[in-house]
Amino acid sequence: MAKDKALINLGLLIIMMSSLSSLQLGDAREQNTEKIDFKDLTLVQDFILGDSKNEIFLLPVSIATDNSRRIYVADREKNSVLLFSKEGTYIQSLSGDKKENFRLKRPALIGIDLDGTLYVVEISRTSQKVVAISKEHKVLRSFALPFPPGKVSLSNEALFVNSKSSEYNIYKYSKEGKLVAQYDHVLNMEEEKARTSFALDVKGNLYLARTFIPKVKILAPDGKELSSFDYRPTIANQQLPIQLIQTYGARRGNQLGFTVQSREYPVCYDISVDRYGFLYLLVAQDHEQPGLCALWRFDPEGKFIYKADLPFRCGRIYIDQYDEFIFVGTSAAPAVYCYHAERLEKERG
Repeated sequence: MAKDKALINLGLLIIMMSSLSSLQLGDAREQNTEKIDFKDLTLVQDFILGDSKNEIFLLPVSIATDNSRRIYVADREKNSVLLFSKEGTYIQSLSGDKKENFRLKRPALIGIDLDGTLYVVEISRTSQKVVAISKEHKVLRSFALPFPPGKVSLSNEALFVNSKSSEYNIYKYSKEGKLVAQYDHVLNMEEEKARTSFALDVKGNLYLARTFIPKVKILAPDGKELSSFDYRPTIANQQLPIQLIQTYGARRGNQLGFTVQSREYPVCYDISVDRYGFLYLLVAQDHEQPGLCALWRFDPEGKFIYKADLPFRCGRIYIDQYDEFIFVGTSAAPAVYCYHAERLEKERG
């Protein structure tokens, strides 16, 4: 009898220890969950793409999601677009072959429209073009661009791209490749004042963030300026936007050959807007540590709300229609960080 009672007590003790261990494990998991906290919004990390042997990136540069919430990542060095499930499971690599009658070359930008058509911008030394690929992975059409763009965004009927050095900052093309409109005339502006990133909201409004100047402009679909605002970032080791470095090489005939390289120190890496109209800027934290950013948050009227330091280095942000926040790491840290948003009820309104 005493022996049975001792066994029962031992069993209860094991159960209690197991429960305590589970609680402690649960607490540890919760503590280890990466979060980006604002006053009225929390971004919670779901997973990181590119941190396992099965999905190593060489140079992820652009991201997009489809209506099934699957994630597409363009890897420029792999000449591929990698496809993942919404849970982050690797599905396949889209690079093209003889059967599909296309082969991707240096995919630098991607976007997906409501029909599920994937638009890939290829940028090489000699050319840049847009390739439209169907859900069945067949090339529907392609068209050339007159300049290498830095970002692409899609509306229901058009494709928007920005230019680093052209007469305008933003160009709007039909999905067949016809130039429809041009926005933000910058022909006579200095480079650091003209260079911009942009975002597109559900109404077709354009949000322009100057790369080297802390200023945001909001344009209506017809190009009319609706509003603008400045912000005041604090950046460690701040330097001039462009530093020219001359590198001398071997003589060619009577001439000494050399190349001119540039190092850029942006104030703003990228801009995005969520479905509620809130703006988000990736703002530099330290010019000696590229990709070290804070995420600045503004309400739809351009009023600054809060900023949060990011626990990783990145250069691009993408916010999809399901309130997923996805960040692309730098070339030194080639990964993709996926977060979901937890908002206050008043914000979801």
